[in-house]
Amino acid sequence: MNSSFLLLSEFLTVLFAHIAVGIFAMPLKYSKRVSVLAWGCWGLVQFVLLSVTSRVTLPWGLTFLISFFSTYIGQYLLFFILSEGRVIEKLFIMLTYSNFFCIYMGAITALIGSFPSSPPLVSVIMRFLLLGAIVLFFLKELCPMYRESANKIKKGMWSLIFANIIFLLAIVSLSVYPIKLTSITAPQFLPFVLLSVVVLAVYPVFFRSIEHMAALAREKSERLNADLLAAQIASQEREVAAAKQMRHDLRHHNQQILALLEAEEYAALREYLIASTEQIDSSKLLRFCENETVNNVLRVYAKKAQEGNIKMDIVALAEKDLPIASNDIVTILANIVENAYNGARASKQNEPYISVSISRKHGRFIIRCKNACKSSLTFEDEMPDNLRGIGVSSITSAVNKYGGNCRFTAKNGEFSCVVIIEI
Repeated sequence: MNSSFLLLSEFLTVLFAHIAVGIFAMPLKYSKRVSVLAWGCWGLVQFVLLSVTSRVTLPWGLTFLISFFSTYIGQYLLFFILSEGRVIEKLFIMLTYSNFFCIYMGAITALIGSFPSSPPLVSVIMRFLLLGAIVLFFLKELCPMYRESANKIKKGMWSLIFANIIFLLAIVSLSVYPIKLTSITAPQFLPFVLLSVVVLAVYPVFFRSIEHMAALAREKSERLNADLLAAQIASQEREVAAAKQMRHDLRHHNQQILALLEAEEYAALREYLIASTEQIDSSKLLRFCENETVNNVLRVYAKKAQEGNIKMDIVALAEKDLPIASNDIVTILANIVENAYNGARASKQNEPYISVSISRKHGRFIIRCKNACKSSLTFEDEMPDNLRGIGVSSITSAVNKYGGNCRFTAKNGEFSCVVIIEI
């Protein structure tokens, strides 16, 4: 009776933990009622399989395969089907939970094995409290941190997957294979505890580090906005000063024109008007399109490119009111052009260049930017993780807010960035 009671209590505790993680770890793709019903059916299948395997003697290998495929593979598949998010993100969450669950199984086996004569109720309470604490930590602390950071981890997820697998293999090697952890007096118990503490601590530290990187990205975005605001104010001040000067000079221009007319010196008058027109044209403030935010960004970097002896071609077609927040336009466009400027300057080419094209076609806002870069730089469509700085992360984060996508390519000494946003 005691063994059956322990088996059933362990099964129900684990089952409810798996279901809780399946429902609450990630946003649900379907309604909560549908998700609960699906996980309930999965739990019922597990209960039936437990009843069959506990009453019928089956080969060890067959029992393992049934348990493995119905419990673990079935749990993963159901989680992938019912949860929102990318498959690789779901895989990371489930592997992380598998690590935490293996820590629980190893710890509870060692604790209960150290007190074989303890009442069954004590064992049940220990199982419930320990697994409850681990699942609560996972759901309340780790998963929210992950969801907050998920939009900032667009690349490099495979490194996290690999780290999870290494953790999982290490935990299993200390608690199950080749020698099973059966009590707190076992030689591998202390290394198991130390590894478990490290695993439980490394995830919050890692995601806090990601949040710190996000804060740096926000700080850079705010700095770009401040710089562009200052440039806009300076431009407006120059416009006001130019208008004031023009009003001041207008009387003298009129007097000169009248004097030439009265003297009937028409050739001199013509030359004077041509010279005045050219002077006015050369003093006009650069304007690339109707959108002031786009204008300000391009104006700032056009000036930087000119000062850095970098040829910059700009074709911009952006209307006055874009359905994209001004701060996001600054984050996307300024980071793109700043990266292009830095790349062109570092390319060491004889004639470094930047080409920017901004357009709106078929309901899409498109930014294309090409620049000279080092000939050794080569990749297709996706930026390698080792090249992804705060600027690229800021671009992708802002673009993803609007459901857009980014492509980065480098070949034959030319770097290109394409951003497409549905608007």
